[in-house]
Amino acid sequence: MSKFTKNNFCKIIQEIELMKEKDENIWVPVGILEVMYDDDKGYIDSYFYSQTKKEYKHREALWELLHGNMFLNKINFDK
Repeated sequence: MSKFTKNNFCKIIQEIELMKEKDENIWVPVGILEVMYDDDKGYIDSYFYSQTKKEYKHREALWELLHGNMFLNKINFDK
């Protein structure tokens, strides 16, 4: 399974956020990311369902979480 670098992952998340702002269907690219990262816990969905404003979301925290480099008792994508 191929995965992106942290920088490319953050760019892709940013593009999906722009799609969401334009009321475009984001669930196809979100679904692809979920498969790529074996996200059976729903971290990616939680990121996009969060009501936190885009500029306050922390894309790198999501990347770290998906790579298992971060231990979180409570998922919080805020800075």
